[in-house]
Order: sequence, then C-alpha cells, then structure tokens
Amino acid sequence: MTDKELDDYIYNLKITFRGDLTDLAAALGALDLGRTYGWKVLRIIYSSVTYRKYQKILGLEFKLVLLETTDYSMRSAGFKLVTDSKKFWEVAKGHFSIDSKIKTLAVTPT
Repeated sequence: MTDKELDDYIYNLKITFRGDLTDLAAALGALDLGRTYGWKVLRIIYSSVTYRKYQKILGLEFKLVLLETTDYSMRSAGFKLVTDSKKFWEVAKGHFSIDSKIKTLAVTPT
C-alpha cells in the first residue's frame, strides 16, 4: 500500500468509523508511530492484546502496511535493547520483560 493509498484509507476510516473515538484515536496514533518507527517497535511498546485490538479497529495488519524497521527504530530504547539482546520475539509475546532494563539503559538519540 502506498502512502497515498494509506492516507486515503485512514481518511475514509475516520469518516465511516462507528464506535469509541478514543479507541480510534489510539489506534491511529499507533499507526502513525509505526509509520515512523516500523511495526517491530509497535510490537515492543504495545501488549499483544493492544496490538491486535488496534489492528482490528483499523481493519489492517501492521506488518502488511508498515515497514519492519526504519531509520528511526533504534531511537526506541526498548527496541534497541531487545535487538541487542536478540530477545525480540520473547518480549513481543510477553515471555520476557524489559521494563526495568529500559529504565537503566542510557540511549542517546541518533
């Protein structure tokens, strides 16, 4: 899906959506972050339940419309940590927590 097609899709979704607008706003925020940081960062910062909920609200799969990673992905302390430790899927699936490690990790934005 091109950026223009995605923008058109989002516009149509906003004018036809029926439901809690706070949920739509949160899902659109996640999509916007994903456009900048990639879907892998979304898998790290959102729980599996929330990630699936947002996909359902938007009616799309993040993996199909977003890049896996971008030039900005490593600006996410959590993503940087799991990439360095090779535990991406363990964290993404909730099998391994990194919250305490992120608080002690000093990441300088590049």
